[in-house]
Amino acid sequence: MSSVPSLSQALSDYCNFKGKLKPRTKKLYQLTVRRCLPDWLYLPVTEIDKDMVRKRHAELSKIDSIKGTGEAQANFCFRVLRAVFAFAEDQYHTADGAPIVPSNPVTVLSRRHLWNKNVRRQERIAPDELPRWFAAVLALESDIERDYLLCLLLSGMRRNELGRVKFNDIDLSRGTITLTDTKSNRPQVFPASDVIWALLRRRLELANYSADSYVFSSPAGGPLSATTRCYERVAKVTGIKWTPHTCRRTFASTAAELGSHVYIIQKLLNHAADTSTWTHGYFVSDLEDLRRNVQLITDRILQQAGISKTDLVKQITK
Repeated sequence: MSSVPSLSQALSDYCNFKGKLKPRTKKLYQLTVRRCLPDWLYLPVTEIDKDMVRKRHAELSKIDSIKGTGEAQANFCFRVLRAVFAFAEDQYHTADGAPIVPSNPVTVLSRRHLWNKNVRRQERIAPDELPRWFAAVLALESDIERDYLLCLLLSGMRRNELGRVKFNDIDLSRGTITLTDTKSNRPQVFPASDVIWALLRRRLELANYSADSYVFSSPAGGPLSATTRCYERVAKVTGIKWTPHTCRRTFASTAAELGSHVYIIQKLLNHAADTSTWTHGYFVSDLEDLRRNVQLITDRILQQAGISKTDLVKQITK
């Protein structure tokens, strides 16, 4: 290839070449670059230099809630750009075989120590906040939104993974939910607690569904997680600063406080195993042992919320 591709073309080629990228990941990469670097899209990749990278990264790092910029967004955008340029270095060559892109301009951020320090969020729904959170969730007009948020908290699942659960992923005879399209690319069989089991049974009874339709569907039929604003409504009513991932941290924190083994928590969250140790490779968890831990977590959360399990199950199954 002798002609110099534009950034837009290189991004498209990268997304198509990386066959393991999921469609939503490709879409996220495309949207991020187009939103953060719109004036660079049709520049030849050879015209994007280190000084441009340094200046734009600094601009994007300034927090602007309206534009949706900030330190994390700046880092993510330029990590995508770094991958695109790494691809371009290997993929595009002049007629005599020399690389069109001789070096990756994004490396300036590492050499000058300009990457923003990402601080992992520590928020959880505190025990004294749980009563308000449950009250707001149970008061939602939509029972689908209500059930979706309850499952988020009591399962610790990722927002999108729970949102994509279909009716044929549920095995009521075993009380399990099978996640096939996961962030880790590892299918997960999740054992439901008694509350989630009852909730899913009721969803199956109520729904006029096909096997491949979403359990928590939006009015348009797609996954609820992509469109719902119920998170914001609950936050506004309760005054609690939370996101769907806060539920995941609350679930994991509760498990740790109950003494669940770190390998058990890892399994429940479907995190990658630590391959640096032999010991982890010998750890094999039983489904019912995992369920016992999920049940303990559910019971503790309901206890902290001051919620009667019997009353809760009656409310969500009536």
